[in-house]
Amino acid sequence: MTRGISSAHVTHLEGSTIRPVVFCKIALDSGDLLIHSGGRSSYSVGGDTYQNVSDYGKVSVVREAAALVPVEIVLQLSGVDTSLVSDAMTERFQGRGVTISIGFVDDDYDLIDTPFAFWRGEADNALYDEDDGAATIYVHCVAVFESFDRPRIERYTSEDLREDYPGDDLFDFLESAVLNTLNWGPFTLSGRVGGNPYAGRESADQFNRFGRPEG
Repeated sequence: MTRGISSAHVTHLEGSTIRPVVFCKIALDSGDLLIHSGGRSSYSVGGDTYQNVSDYGKVSVVREAAALVPVEIVLQLSGVDTSLVSDAMTERFQGRGVTISIGFVDDDYDLIDTPFAFWRGEADNALYDEDDGAATIYVHCVAVFESFDRPRIERYTSEDLREDYPGDDLFDFLESAVLNTLNWGPFTLSGRVGGNPYAGRESADQFNRFGRPEG
């Protein structure tokens, strides 16, 4: 967790009235989800505009472990129209970055200095339930330390390549490239990539500097 806060925040915390505002940012594929807990209808922080969800949004108690063990928090958004649930649940949450920040506002609900991040992690999964025509969505998140013990498995497949480079179709042709006949200078390589360009010759000295056979 972040320990350092600004002197302006410290001054506000020493006052008689404290007005905290919680900011939540989830980096989704379709665009960042930016919401805050109250005050004005929206706040601009670091070039991002956070929308007010008031009491409809909740963050579970944030705990800090003494060792590198899994620490989970749950983000809750209630009062969601059930017609929007299917769109929300098709969004890919797992592995997406989550930042919880806290700020404070004055009597006019203006932000006192820049909110500071006090929890960072990534979303693990999303669930929902319905009641009386409204839905509540729960996003379970884990702290960054949780990922230290998670295996990183990547393969040379089109699916894994597009995770990092959407639209890249290089590996779509990998199988056909292995089976094709390739012309490499004066040589023909069939059935595989690679081979010995000096096959049938005693040494590399029998080739000129352009890779052509001498004599």
